[in-house]
Amino acid sequence: FRTMELPCNKVSLWQQAGLNQQSPNTAIVNYYQCCRSDMYSDTLTQLLIQCMNEPCFDVLRTKKQLGYDVHCCTHLTNGIVGFSIAVVTQATKFSVNEASRCMQQFTQDFCGFLTDLSDDEFEDHVKALIDIIMESDTSLEQEVSRNWDEIMRQYYVFDRRHKQVAILQNIIQDDLVGWFKQHTRIGADLRLLRVQIVGCGQKEGDDMNQSEDSTDDGDVVVHISDIDKFKKSLGVHAVTMVTS
Repeated sequence: FRTMELPCNKVSLWQQAGLNQQSPNTAIVNYYQCCRSDMYSDTLTQLLIQCMNEPCFDVLRTKKQLGYDVHCCTHLTNGIVGFSIAVVTQATKFSVNEASRCMQQFTQDFCGFLTDLSDDEFEDHVKALIDIIMESDTSLEQEVSRNWDEIMRQYYVFDRRHKQVAILQNIIQDDLVGWFKQHTRIGADLRLLRVQIVGCGQKEGDDMNQSEDSTDDGDVVVHISDIDKFKKSLGVHAVTMVTS
């Protein structure tokens, strides 16, 4: 399988009303497509999410009160690495545009959070991720599944965990900050897909489709009205095998 390449320095937006017209739940996923993966970029993305998990929940869930289901995660899609931030909120409390702006603001502020980490705090995140990666298999089934996955994906990197740890031991904070800026700031290599399933509630009113044509950073927003037509306009990534 090959993965479509999102437009560079544009925000692609797919917005759809929820199928259940009685449900107030609004789901928003901001997916940042980064690059063809190698062992280094894959490991760097995992470290990014390790650093982002706690502030993402603290800001969007605890402080902004957007909703209980708030999370971020990595993606490795047919050899293309990326990450996403997702929120499930309610249209009775926030409009989709309000929630989207909060998520955008968090992404902007998180760059400062990364930069302001002390050496000890950064090292704690690195050590925590190493512990997760090197966690022992709890059953033979888990060990077989992990190695069989290498075969099914045709990667055959059975010592992947040890290679990732070696990379983590040499990553410096500036590497992570620079990589995050590159894939989230306009003018660098921003490839962002926003998927918004909009619930029913007084915060939406009758203007659900009056979403922004640009972001606060001046990013151009491309509204997707026809998924098939949009896909046909995209380039296609080459087949990528994450083996080194």
